[in-house]
Amino acid sequence: MQGVGTGRSNYAVCAPCCILLTDCARFCLKSPDGCSDLETPRRYNFKMPRLFYGNFDFEHHLTGAGAPSPDSKLGRINAELTPALIALAEEEDSLWCPAPFDESYLNGLTTAGMSRPRLVTARDSLPPDLSLVPWGWSDVALQLAIRTGTSAEHPPLEVVKQANCRRVAHELEIRWKCGLDGAAEICNLDELATVIGQSANFSLGWVLKARFGMSGRERHLGSGVDVDTPTINWAKKRLARDRAVLFEPWVQRIDEAGLQFEIPRDGDPQLLGITPQLCDATGHYRGSRLTISNAESTVWQPAVDVGRRLAAHLQQTGYFGPLGIDAMRYRDQQGEIRIRPLQDINARSTMGRLALGFRRCLLPGEAGVWLHFPFQPMEGSEESPWEHIRRKLPADCRIIPTSPATIGGQSPKLMHLIVAAPAESVLADVERLFV
Repeated sequence: MQGVGTGRSNYAVCAPCCILLTDCARFCLKSPDGCSDLETPRRYNFKMPRLFYGNFDFEHHLTGAGAPSPDSKLGRINAELTPALIALAEEEDSLWCPAPFDESYLNGLTTAGMSRPRLVTARDSLPPDLSLVPWGWSDVALQLAIRTGTSAEHPPLEVVKQANCRRVAHELEIRWKCGLDGAAEICNLDELATVIGQSANFSLGWVLKARFGMSGRERHLGSGVDVDTPTINWAKKRLARDRAVLFEPWVQRIDEAGLQFEIPRDGDPQLLGITPQLCDATGHYRGSRLTISNAESTVWQPAVDVGRRLAAHLQQTGYFGPLGIDAMRYRDQQGEIRIRPLQDINARSTMGRLALGFRRCLLPGEAGVWLHFPFQPMEGSEESPWEHIRRKLPADCRIIPTSPATIGGQSPKLMHLIVAAPAESVLADVERLFV
């Protein structure tokens, strides 16, 4: 039977702030506005312990590529992000680790309220009766399930592939009239030249996107009406592989948010939470806020409405499991504020989904953000990066590292941590400092 092991604890949804509640009142967090009302909770009881697998290169698998080698760029990304999966785990669960890492950072997380799963590698014997929970379902994930003898309840892989395809998302945006003006599907180089030649009105430039990609990968930025050689070469490779690329005008972004849904096999899809995103000037993801006010939730309600429609649509196609939707507020060419509710559709786990899990680390009344940034070792300094960061923060803030100091014997290129602040205003200053 196909299905997905999405969890074992009890989950409910807090309204209207949509805060993820795990194990009922144990992890109940109030929103900054003090909401504590509960909808009638839909409970999910999954008794089988889980094996979390961080195939963060999931979209790469959807193009037909296999699992990356451990020393490749994608292999290193998987190893460096895997420790963050503790956000979803409980003590009875296990975490598949492609490279050993310094476990001392887990002490701070467990002190802050997180569970500590068992860490396993390919050399370890696994506990019996585990259910595999990958970042996203792919043939590579299923191969791991076979090798480890874990159960793999999943939706059909072709359904997963279509749900994550940008071409499909583009078609839905046209059908539901909620996309960007000027966005287009390109199937050959002649169409590429025509579309770019008509882009004079897009003063901020444009972007080409492959059918599958994430975190700023598999895209090409450009500007002007001329098609240069790098653009042609990039498009040729993707057209040969995928038969289509997507063209989008670059717009004046105001803010972005991740909408986190859970789609059951039967019953209504559930909104688990909204996680405002932090992005740099080039659109790269730099973190997620762990808290959101009722006022912010109201701003994103139109996107939530479209997200519910999408979740129901994907359920009808046969998909079930986690769904993360990136939504964006922006100014159009006339300066009007608009919402693009389906900027990216991710039929898998997302960073925002992990951010929901890390809410357990916050104390009542605290505001929090989960930050990601490149690690820059300080030459000649014996100070840890966390101590260096702590000195930059206001005295009433606290930090909780969510990545280890070393992975596979090396310092990670990307580090992540939680910053907890006593108020939203203080948190805004922290975000400006890092992003």
